[in-house]
Amino acid sequence: MLFFILLLVMIVVVIVLIFVLLLALDKKDSSPKKPTPIELTNAKAKEQFNTVLAEQTMSLQKKLLTSADDINKTFIVSLEKITNTQLKEFTAATRVILQKTMTDLQSVASENTEAAQQARVTLATVTTEAKVTAMKKVDSQIAELMISYLVEVAGTLDYQQQKDYLYTALDSHKDELKKDIEKSVV
Repeated sequence: MLFFILLLVMIVVVIVLIFVLLLALDKKDSSPKKPTPIELTNAKAKEQFNTVLAEQTMSLQKKLLTSADDINKTFIVSLEKITNTQLKEFTAATRVILQKTMTDLQSVASENTEAAQQARVTLATVTTEAKVTAMKKVDSQIAELMISYLVEVAGTLDYQQQKDYLYTALDSHKDELKKDIEKSVV
């Protein structure tokens, strides 16, 4: 988002500079003499040029905003798909592990109380390992998505100015994903 705001500001600055230059050129020739037909034609041409320039600038600005919105929407949809897929896989794997562990626990509990305690520890370990594995998959998928997003906008992106924002955005989203995964396991 910050990138697009910076891009918009840069476009506005360029437009203002062009208009200032055109105004400066108009002020140089402010003598009281009568304009010649060529000067009148040049003035009309400048006015037409300024009109076309303003129209094209607005058109370019609209196209840039539309492109930025499309890229953001595609990024969000891809991220949602990856997250949903990974959460479903994680939930299914956790259920299988939990079911197997519960079955093992029941058989062990009937044989020996000490063995039942060990099975509880094993269940906790297996569940933790499943969480770690799922988080690594989600991190990997997010990293791949982020790389493809950065490659798509690489021609216009200033990484040094954007890296803090990107890291912050990804870290805040990662925390949300971790919370969702932990809630679904419990």
